[in-house]
Amino acid sequence: MVNIYLNVDGSTFLSIPDSDVRRLSTRPFKWLRFVMFSICGTRGHLSMMPDGPAIDYNSTLLNGVIDLHYEPSGKVSFMDQLALSCRYIQRIVEDRSSCYYRRSLPAISGIDDTHNGVLLAKAVHSMLAHGEVAFLKTPNYGLDPTDIPRVDLGQVRKDHFTLQHLKEPREYNPGRSHRIRGHGKHAPNSLPHAIILDYMYGVAVYKQWGRKDSNVH
Repeated sequence: MVNIYLNVDGSTFLSIPDSDVRRLSTRPFKWLRFVMFSICGTRGHLSMMPDGPAIDYNSTLLNGVIDLHYEPSGKVSFMDQLALSCRYIQRIVEDRSSCYYRRSLPAISGIDDTHNGVLLAKAVHSMLAHGEVAFLKTPNYGLDPTDIPRVDLGQVRKDHFTLQHLKEPREYNPGRSHRIRGHGKHAPNSLPHAIILDYMYGVAVYKQWGRKDSNVH
């Protein structure tokens, strides 16, 4: 089990089975740092003790119970995933924009903007809504496409989108792929912006492994 403490209030923030961490990334510590970034909305580093030095993110050793501490380097920007309104998506973009290239920030009009949507099979949409699957865009803060187990063996594209099963299904087939479409005539290259995908990835991870006694809602 991997326990992550947030160096803000000292509480246990996430508890993730190490088998799931290894299943989702070939570089477990890089993935864990990205997860904390996507939830907190700010970059930071992981250490083995409070205020300690950063760990070796390229290490693949992950055995037994591990306690890690996340030290944010900026303002923590938690969002309420239930507070849906016309300003909801805009607030995410505004609060987290400093972590992304400003010239690539999306011009989103609101929650119903088509830039926020993807077309998936009905069953996959249901899993997405319950946080059982989530989109991971690489490269991102901390992860390269080669750090993520791949289904297709073709050439790695500049921007790689992976639909990951955070909750491993009973009949899990890692070799099965789902066709993903964007919106409008530009599909499939116009998926939602990385700010939106990263935020929703963090929401899904917290739904699966967030500690109930932490201060995030």
